[in-house]
Amino acid sequence: MSKILLPIKPEYAYKILSGEKKFEYRKRIAKYKVDLIVIYATAPVSKIIGEVSVSGTLKDSPENLWKKTEPYSGIARKKYNKYFYGKKTAYAYCLDKVISYSKPKNISEYGIDYIPQTFAYLKECPYCGKIIIYKDGLPANAKSVEHIVPESLGNDGIIIPSGFICDQCNNYFATHIEKEFLNIESIKTLRSIHRVTSKKRKIPEMDALFAGEQTKIEFDAKTGNVFIGLSSETIQHIFNKGFPKLFITRGINIDELKNNYVVSRFLIKIFTETNLYYALQINPSDKQQFFWDSKLRELLNYVRRGDRNKKVYSYTVKQTKDPNPLINDDFVFSIEITHDESYALTGMIFKLYELEFNLSL
Repeated sequence: MSKILLPIKPEYAYKILSGEKKFEYRKRIAKYKVDLIVIYATAPVSKIIGEVSVSGTLKDSPENLWKKTEPYSGIARKKYNKYFYGKKTAYAYCLDKVISYSKPKNISEYGIDYIPQTFAYLKECPYCGKIIIYKDGLPANAKSVEHIVPESLGNDGIIIPSGFICDQCNNYFATHIEKEFLNIESIKTLRSIHRVTSKKRKIPEMDALFAGEQTKIEFDAKTGNVFIGLSSETIQHIFNKGFPKLFITRGINIDELKNNYVVSRFLIKIFTETNLYYALQINPSDKQQFFWDSKLRELLNYVRRGDRNKKVYSYTVKQTKDPNPLINDDFVFSIEITHDESYALTGMIFKLYELEFNLSL
C-alpha cells in the first residue's frame, strides 16, 4: 500500500467527506499507486480532517476527463477549466470510502513539519501498512526498536530503530514468530549450550544424563553457576564411586529444523528486516518511505499474517560443527543477502552459532 497526505482547499475537502466530490483532480499524481489519501484542509482550517480510500486513477485530456467525472466533480466547470488551462493531460484520483475525523489533527502528528505543495508520502509500517503517527516529535505507535535477530539469541545491537515498524507488528513478531522459533527444542538446546539469556535474564534448562540419572541442568545467569538436580541415591553413589568423568546432554536435531513452517517464517522475517535495515543505512531520514516490489510485498504479508496452508519457503539447514556445552565463543550470527548477476535478490545465508540456514527465493 501507499498513502499520501494531500493538501486540499477546505471547500473541496469537506465535499469529499460528504460524498459530493468523488474525484480529486491533479495536474500530476504520485509515481506509486496510491491506496489512501489523508486529507489536509489548507488555510484557514490548516488541519487534517479525514481520509479517503482510492479505487484508481484516471488520465485523459481535460475535456474528456470532465465528461467522465462531471456528476461527482464537486467543482464548477469554470474553476475546473482555469485549473487545467494550457494542459494537455489531466489526472483524477477516484475516491471511495471516507472517514471523517471527529477531532482534526495537526500535520506534525504524521511526522511532517511542512505543508507540501502537491503531496507527501506518509511513512507507514512496511508490514501492516499502518501510518506512523507522531506526538511531540516522537513516534506514538512505533515506540519500540525491532531486533532483526531476537535478543534471546544473543543480538544486542542489530536493530531497526523506533519509528519504522509499528508496535503492534513488533509485538506480533515477538509472540507468534520469535517465541515459536525459540521454543523449538534444538534452538532451546543451542541457547542452553551458549548460555544465552532471555529478556527476563533466564537461560533455558538443559536435559542431561548424569551418573546414570536423567536430569536437568539449570543455569544462574547472574552468578554464572550451573546446577544439576540429582536424587539422594545418585548423590550417595557419587560419594561412593567418585564424580563421573562425563555427562550426556541433548544434541541438535537437524531434522526438526528442516521443512518447518516456524523456521520458514523466522527466516523470512530476518530477510525482510535486513532489507529494511540496509535501506536505512543508505537513507536514514526518519521521513523515508519504503517501496517494495511484488515479491517483497508477498514476503512482508507472509511474515505479518502467515499462510493458511503453512507454506514453507525453500531453505536448507546444516550443522557446521559440534557445539561444546558450557563453552562460549565470540561468534553469534551473521546475515548475508544473496543476489544474481543482475543484482536481483535470490535469498539469504543465515549463520547462527553452529547452524547455517540457506534461504532460496
